[in-house]
Amino acid sequence: MRNEEGKAAPLPVIGFRMDYRTTPKLDVIVANDFFFLNQGDYSGSMNDFRLLLEHRTFKHLGFGVGFDHFALDADASGDKWDGSVSTDWNGALIYLTLKY
Repeated sequence: MRNEEGKAAPLPVIGFRMDYRTTPKLDVIVANDFFFLNQGDYSGSMNDFRLLLEHRTFKHLGFGVGFDHFALDADASGDKWDGSVSTDWNGALIYLTLKY
């Protein structure tokens, strides 16, 4: 977010994550990150939810599959910009993981 002088400030994201080891090599992971803002001319929210299944195939290398849902909704009304953005999507994930 930028203030009136154009300087940027970090916006905090609140999140949680739960890892559950079902077997010595298999983990189920649930994670959610969210953010909301309602300040002056700006308001909006962001939500990113993930459900993952990771398999530690080798000692430090494994693979994962999962589902991701992302949603973003933002509104601004002011002298410099007036508008809104809204999007959301779902997607499948396939990835490698490296753990030490």
